Amino acid sequence: MVTTDTFRADENGRIVEHWDVIDYYRTPENDQLDQIFGDFEIKDLDKKAENKKLVRRFLTEIFQNGELEQWSDYVADDLIQHNHEIGQGSAAYKNYVAEYSVTFDFVFQLLGQGNYVVSYGQTQIDGVAYAQYDIFRLENGKIVEHWDNKEVMPKVEDLTNRGKF
Repeated sequence: MVTTDTFRADENGRIVEHWDVIDYYRTPENDQLDQIFGDFEIKDLDKKAENKKLVRRFLTEIFQNGELEQWSDYVADDLIQHNHEIGQGSAAYKNYVAEYSVTFDFVFQLLGQGNYVVSYGQTQIDGVAYAQYDIFRLENGKIVEHWDNKEVMPKVEDLTNRGKF
């Protein structure tokens, strides 16, 4: 299993809230990259706000407003992709988004440090609602690497707590 978690702590450092998404781990085949490994060196600490702003615009313009013609403003041509449902490169990611009508209903959290930005929100993929984390690595004002983890949204009657958000 692959689990992606975020926590909120109080002023004493105690965990007071927790969010997660759990999905199956898929063993890489052929030229696929592992869905959890990659370059995790945090750099460009001074660009945190700039990178978060870029990802926020990417999610809003592309996934909420459907402005796919703006895609190349945000994503590097040689994008490294860790989602096994999507091929390598910007064009493959863009084609997946178009083919499966991927949209973001809302972004619940947007976190960043240096050249990494994490979004957590509700997506629609081919008409199915998911809670989804996306991790983006940025360089020179473009998304150069992407990981994600998603879980089908539970039905309201199946919730044992406040739900995914």
